[in-house]
Amino acid sequence: MRGKETKEGEYLLRKLFINRCLTVLLALVLLTACSSRDLSSSEPEPESPSSSLPPVSESSGPEEESEPSEPDPEPETEPASEPASEPESSSEPEPPAQAEAPEPTAFNYSLSDVVKVYARSYSDFTYSPLDASRVEQVVGMLQRAGQAQSQEIFSRNEGGFFVVLADGEKYSYTLIPTAVRVGTESYPVNQEEYNTLLALANGAISAGPAHVQWLVFMRPDWIVSATFHPDSAAQPKEIPAANLLPMAGYMAGIQVKAGSGDSYSEVKTRAKTDGNAVIRLNFDGGIYYSIFLENGMLYIESSDMDYGCKYQLTTSEASILAAMNGYL
Repeated sequence: MRGKETKEGEYLLRKLFINRCLTVLLALVLLTACSSRDLSSSEPEPESPSSSLPPVSESSGPEEESEPSEPDPEPETEPASEPASEPESSSEPEPPAQAEAPEPTAFNYSLSDVVKVYARSYSDFTYSPLDASRVEQVVGMLQRAGQAQSQEIFSRNEGGFFVVLADGEKYSYTLIPTAVRVGTESYPVNQEEYNTLLALANGAISAGPAHVQWLVFMRPDWIVSATFHPDSAAQPKEIPAANLLPMAGYMAGIQVKAGSGDSYSEVKTRAKTDGNAVIRLNFDGGIYYSIFLENGMLYIESSDMDYGCKYQLTTSEASILAAMNGYL
């Protein structure tokens, strides 16, 4: 009996062991399957090109934003065109370089273009002609002054020159200690040349004759009309257009006594006809001169000025009247 029971017990133990082994194997199989599933499920996620497709479509937006890189060829061509525009911009400074100093044109004319040079007296509003033998010297010195770098120099006026060219252009030069001023620009000169210029200007003023500043300064070719009123009984008479330039030339030559020029603030009535000869010069742009002759004195006023200038005549009043009648 015991032998039989022992065999049965061993059989049950073997069966139980086999079952446990099968259970363990099954568990291993299940674990392996699960782990394979986990691996396969984790692989698709990183692999998922399909999941990256949406980013592709999303990145398609950035690709469109990167399309400006396609226009890059256009910017490349634009830079290529910009160099072409750079020469244009580089050529733009040239006009400024030419117009950079409008005054230096007063230093660039030819000596052969000079018609006359006057010395300017600031104290009595007169111009005196420079001796012809000194014109080349003075013009050369003035033009050399223009080669210097302009500076801001503020000082008193000690003299000056006025140059008239054949084409009607006129340039005014002011002498201030060791510099020549043209407009608002001052050009330094050495002391020796400055002293020479000042001496030549003063010499011309001393030699005379003296002329009315505004009559020399005016542009004859800008006179559009002129009238002459010889006396109170007569009406103003129009001077023919053909006679305007000769008349202007004559008036610029009227001589006054050196040192007699002065300014006055009580401007006369511009329609004055009470027995005094009146000459009126009308310029392009609306400005006009009124000129009066009284007791050997010449008075001149400009419509754009709040003062007039008066001079003691050297040219006789009678000769002026006769000349003006001749231009009618």
